[in-house]
Amino acid sequence: MIKNLPLLCFVAIVFTGCAPIMDYLWPFGGDEGKSEKVEQKAPLSEEEYKKSFATRNEAIRSGDFGRGREISQELCERGRAEGCMVRGWLYLGGRGEERDEARAKEYLGRACEGGSAVGCHNLAALYGEDAKALSLYEKACTLGANKSCAKAGLIHSNAGDESAASGFWERACNGGNADACAFLARDFELGEGAKQDKNKAKELYAKACQMGDGVSCERVKKLEKTNSNLKKKKSKSKTK
Repeated sequence: MIKNLPLLCFVAIVFTGCAPIMDYLWPFGGDEGKSEKVEQKAPLSEEEYKKSFATRNEAIRSGDFGRGREISQELCERGRAEGCMVRGWLYLGGRGEERDEARAKEYLGRACEGGSAVGCHNLAALYGEDAKALSLYEKACTLGANKSCAKAGLIHSNAGDESAASGFWERACNGGNADACAFLARDFELGEGAKQDKNKAKELYAKACQMGDGVSCERVKKLEKTNSNLKKKKSKSKTK
């Protein structure tokens, strides 16, 4: 079980502040995964969508949340799950309007149903670590959000199912998530959720280290030192 994880400042839901590691995803690119259309009003053409998408993002980045809200609403109503996702994000952050978690859940739910990995992930974060949250993280994971795979693994681990956790961490690690690689390395090192294999653990710690995880770098050094000491002991026993 992984406990007492550090807190990281994030910008996915508020531009300043802190939240538990991997709680939210930034809604303007990155870990979106597959995003499909939500059929409602007449759908936008790809050209119309690209133009609205760019205009909306520029408005939000410049602080014009009112304009960003209008365009996101239109995108959502005209079949774009990504528009619903950003609309929910705006409600959740109270940008240009009063914060409304209920409406945020509504729009993030519509985004998730339409295939938005970020929508599923950020909706899951509103449910903590209960069964609904886990289901949403797992869906976001299947849609391509590596952070969601890592979070699903964490929930399984905290529930005592290390085997299921290892499966999700392997998927996230393969997708380039350093935390997941470190967690998976720990499972191989201790033989929890995976057959004990310290060589595999070292390999995974090294991978997490290369992605910037300092703790994993220290684990690599420790395992190398342990292996070196074992070799010395074996060598001495042979000379006796």
